[in-house]
Amino acid sequence: MRDIVKAIGVKQGAWYRCPNGHPYAIGECGGAMQVANCADCGVKIGGTNHALLSTNRHFNVDGSNYAAWSEQANMANYELDD
Repeated sequence: MRDIVKAIGVKQGAWYRCPNGHPYAIGECGGAMQVANCADCGVKIGGTNHALLSTNRHFNVDGSNYAAWSEQANMANYELDD
């Protein structure tokens, strides 16, 4: 999975799991801006206005600790150089 992340180039905080556990990525800022269907099982994925659907979960495949645009301290996902 890490090879897939590297090949696609999706940044931290942009990987999620549908309610049935299938992984998917949201590009750009990683915030959900539309609802779609899981390519594997057809359930609703994504969200609107940077709010992930409550049935979807963060997927820590890229080293991030929290979902992008989550209520947790989002900056904790990143190590900023001084």
